[in-house]
Amino acid sequence: MLVRAGVFAVVGFVAGLGTQASLAPPASAAAGDGWGLGIGTGLGVHSSSSPNNAGDSGVIADLNVRARFLWILGLDLRFNLQDDAAFTIDDAAQYAARYRTSLLLYVVPTPVASVYIGGGIGAIEGSDLLDPRAEGASYQAGRGIEVPVTPRLALDASFMMILPGEKSVERDLDRRVDLELAAYRASPTGNAPSVPTSVPTGDYVSAKNFELMLRAMMIF
Repeated sequence: MLVRAGVFAVVGFVAGLGTQASLAPPASAAAGDGWGLGIGTGLGVHSSSSPNNAGDSGVIADLNVRARFLWILGLDLRFNLQDDAAFTIDDAAQYAARYRTSLLLYVVPTPVASVYIGGGIGAIEGSDLLDPRAEGASYQAGRGIEVPVTPRLALDASFMMILPGEKSVERDLDRRVDLELAAYRASPTGNAPSVPTSVPTGDYVSAKNFELMLRAMMIF
């Protein structure tokens, strides 16, 4: 229901901005001062294809606040509107997050369009946004483009690859070991348990685990 509400919120937000654009005064930040603040909402897709992960793939909606400093630096804060079931912390790799904060570097800052790269931390609880080892932590890294449409409206598209948090990887490895040992104890005459001796990085780091977002932001 929250995702559906987010869809209508985005449509209404963009329509309202289109009506206000012709009436809005010039942006309050002076041209060339390198400062900006945006508040927006968007729709996108969350994909986490690793087996037994916490956080199913599907359509997501979010709210975001973005601050920009010195033309090339930015800080983006996001709140995911999915229901609580999407953020359960269990023994599998954790990809979904209620909150995400990302530091942005605008590598191509122009008045027409600004291309950025960035990365940061995802969390289930807002208080964990600065703790990369929190139980529900995940990480994101990627790039995007921000396009000003009017002095008050910008459109944004981003692709962020999602990685599970350190704690969730530890829990997932422990789960795998326990399953192998349990299978061996149930049939001790079978093959010896396959206990990983190192972190299977390819199971957790994949371009198939991502969030692709499109959003509209009101600029102040």
